[in-house]
Amino acid sequence: MREDTRVTLTEELREGFRKWLYEREHAEATIRKYLTDIRTLSAWLGEDQSFDKGSLLAYKNWLLEEYTAGSVNSMLASLNQFLRYLGLDAWKLKQVRIQKSLFLAEEKELTKEEFQSLVRAARQEGKEWLALCMETMAATGIRISELKYFTVENVERGRIEIWNKGKHRRIFLPTALGRRLLKYCRKKKSGTAAFSGERRESPRTAARSGGR
Repeated sequence: MREDTRVTLTEELREGFRKWLYEREHAEATIRKYLTDIRTLSAWLGEDQSFDKGSLLAYKNWLLEEYTAGSVNSMLASLNQFLRYLGLDAWKLKQVRIQKSLFLAEEKELTKEEFQSLVRAARQEGKEWLALCMETMAATGIRISELKYFTVENVERGRIEIWNKGKHRRIFLPTALGRRLLKYCRKKKSGTAAFSGERRESPRTAARSGGR
């Protein structure tokens, strides 16, 4: 594909990307992650699904405003794989440099093992709401304050519309997580909000206490 043209992000391109990843023996979870990140780009593009290198630089700046540096780098890795599939290596975006602190941050990022341990501990103590909160934030990159946008209606649609500080973004919900949220709502007979009614312990408090 020519590097001086604009690309239109069509369903055919996304499907071709999926097949390209599959043929290169990427894990199914990795393929889902890449496609979810490309859907985030599609949502950002809006009605005009075409983009060029300049558009991608603007998209990167938007990601930096909305997500942590680690999440941005993960999403840029997905985008760069997509550009490689398109034969547009010259459009690849540089990842964000993350400076390592000489001191242990008060709210350091959890390892995958630590996170899974917290989720297990929450479920073992009967705190399904807390476990789902943590899984939702890990899967979507949202803030704690944005859990309120996870209404039953939005979860059923599979996408969450978030308005925060005058800015809008659309989150696509993994299918398996959506099913767990809806199952929880039916069990608790929650009519509108997936995360309402149980605020005994926040995910931030659980992380600080180590699941105790």
